[in-house]
Amino acid sequence: MIKLKNIITESGAAWKADWMIRRNIQLDSLGRLPAYHGTPTKNLQSIKENGFRSHTYFSLKSEYSKQIASNYHNTPLSKVTVIEVFLPLNAIDFVGPDIFSTRVIKFEETQ
Repeated sequence: MIKLKNIITESGAAWKADWMIRRNIQLDSLGRLPAYHGTPTKNLQSIKENGFRSHTYFSLKSEYSKQIASNYHNTPLSKVTVIEVFLPLNAIDFVGPDIFSTRVIKFEETQ
């Protein structure tokens, strides 16, 4: 497990570490943040092939990701799939409780 205090030293992004500490985030062994992304099921293959676009929304809660995807895509909840991903810290940013990608993230980077 990566210790959050090392993120402050390595990247200088103390506010990112603070965001994660306040939410009790545990990074995986590669230093990635576990999160969820909801998408209409019909889009899942495209994500696997093309990855996540810049400014893609992620959440720490699967049910919240599902609801956001349903509302954003005007899709019934029954047709939304939520996938668990592990996000590289150099590819995300935080706005309030939300997580957004700052660049294209290949699907393979998140597995």
